[in-house]
Amino acid sequence: MNSHRDGRAKSFVGGEIMNEQMRQRRGRLWMIVAVLTIGGMLLAACGGSKTTPAPAQSPTTDTKDATAAAIASATGNPNIPTLHDVVELAPPVPQDGGSQPGALPNATLTYQMSSDIPSADPAVDSWGNIYPLVFMPLLSLTPDNRVAQYAAENMQLSDDGMTYTFKLRKTFFSDGVAVTAGDYAFGMQRVCDPVVAGSYSNVFFDIVGCQDWRSADESSVSQDQMNELRQAVEESIKAIAEDTLQIKISHPAGYFPYVLTLWMTDPVRRDLVENDPGGWWKNPDTYLGNGPFRVTKYTPNQEWVFEPNPHFPLGKPGISKLTLKIIPSSATALLAYQTGELDIYALSTSQYPQVLSNPVLKPDLIELLSPSTMWLYLNMEDPPFDSLEVRQAFASAMNRELYIQQVNSGAGQPAGTLLYPGIPGYQTEYQQAYDPDRAKALLAEAGYPGGKDFPAIKLYFDGSDDLSKKDALFWSDQFKQVLGVNIVPSGIDSVELSKMFDEKDPELQLTTSVWWQDYPSAQNWLSLLFGNDSPFASRGWNDPKFNDLVNQADRLSGDEAAALYAKADAYLAEMAAALFYMHGADLTLVKPYVRGYSTGASQTYGFYYNMVFGPGAMYVVEH
Repeated sequence: MNSHRDGRAKSFVGGEIMNEQMRQRRGRLWMIVAVLTIGGMLLAACGGSKTTPAPAQSPTTDTKDATAAAIASATGNPNIPTLHDVVELAPPVPQDGGSQPGALPNATLTYQMSSDIPSADPAVDSWGNIYPLVFMPLLSLTPDNRVAQYAAENMQLSDDGMTYTFKLRKTFFSDGVAVTAGDYAFGMQRVCDPVVAGSYSNVFFDIVGCQDWRSADESSVSQDQMNELRQAVEESIKAIAEDTLQIKISHPAGYFPYVLTLWMTDPVRRDLVENDPGGWWKNPDTYLGNGPFRVTKYTPNQEWVFEPNPHFPLGKPGISKLTLKIIPSSATALLAYQTGELDIYALSTSQYPQVLSNPVLKPDLIELLSPSTMWLYLNMEDPPFDSLEVRQAFASAMNRELYIQQVNSGAGQPAGTLLYPGIPGYQTEYQQAYDPDRAKALLAEAGYPGGKDFPAIKLYFDGSDDLSKKDALFWSDQFKQVLGVNIVPSGIDSVELSKMFDEKDPELQLTTSVWWQDYPSAQNWLSLLFGNDSPFASRGWNDPKFNDLVNQADRLSGDEAAALYAKADAYLAEMAAALFYMHGADLTLVKPYVRGYSTGASQTYGFYYNMVFGPGAMYVVEH
């Protein structure tokens, strides 16, 4: 499940541009990042009010508790079922901005992209700006994180929890051609195709046969074998009627409906793709979908222009011309917002103080929590971080509030655990927290009083990035001040650093990482990043108790799953398998005449929720 996510785990981005890029590219593990500025224009943040991390608790030395007892305690049910109940789909998210009182009939809306995209083919890449405008995925999300109808009007689940059947509503491509279940099946099958070589294929690896086909090497697999692999996927994702789609997965997975809200479920016309496999998405005449908008113009490295899809079934979109303007410089983009060239702009965090001090801009600022977490990666297999007391000492030595103020311009929220506030499974039972007295006591207990005899440790960062250097300098200074240890900031080439991370090089004892979610399920965090010997986890972390908790949770849904994920989240933080320190900020400037968007505290993509799940709901009033 991880081989094709590895490519997404090798990117290095300076904080100044991360706000835009992290929204554009979902679910990416970014290493060696100095400043987290999630904003931009592509998948944003989680909702949730700011909370102070709970005080760190005494270390638990007995880790041999029976997992069954933990599960029973978490759920109140000693007989955990292997099948979850399907939650009824919420009604579709309204996208009828054009029908709202006061909506201007010829409204235009412009927002920024920091760079053009390598591909707008839903099966190929993960840039989320374009897909939600052009296509209707199978399912959607409400602002309060409920899975909702979209292309699918209902969802049925087999008794064994492994076959999903969807009845599709009647929709049309923007040229008037009817969309069929076969178009959805073809689009999803392409995600598993090794020739297409999509960067997000692993998200579909729960589907029977997808991983085998996607991972097949044409140089070592015969054509007959390749055909068999393809046919297995075609059997697992298939149209059983013109309006009925069936998907088979290999095991019960309570989180799977969240996966089906992603763009990889977009319908694709076989005739359009096969006539020009590499370029069909570049031409507005062939890049056709059934979403609220259609592309009317694409100028590479300059702009994308859209107008409403006249065949969209869920209302009249509120914008008659929507433009995504490519502006690489955050300073230039902010100026464009000030002069009225942009109507919506996602800040970099370095611009946050400037906006707060500007009486004209400050009222336009919408500040939400981002579905992201930053942490320090550890080599837990070798001394000194093989010691629980040492790891907990370092976790207690981290002044997270000071980091946010000094390094991240005051934007963000202290993180004491992997999960962020607002996602089901978030807990406050155990949070890593700044406690210098406890930090010193734990380090002394581990045999290093006042840092005496503690070995010098390198904190690796991307040497080409000044912001990453600033990040490393801050934490090395913190550990020196509180613990008396020598942590040496060590800049190296980003490619070499990525190689060390991928290979879990024992020399890589300390570095920084950040995750920004694919979908708002704790499975996308706990299980994927730290479960079952994950390649993203700290070297030496493969804990049976943690694995049992997340494996059980992954099979369930709703409150039962959340209770188990909360147990796993608390245990991960207590065992200090990573040193968590910040959840990012989602900072967006929105002109006061733009309406129809949601800013609920519980929405799990920040302001960009509106661009992904309700672009047709936005509208403009007289100004």
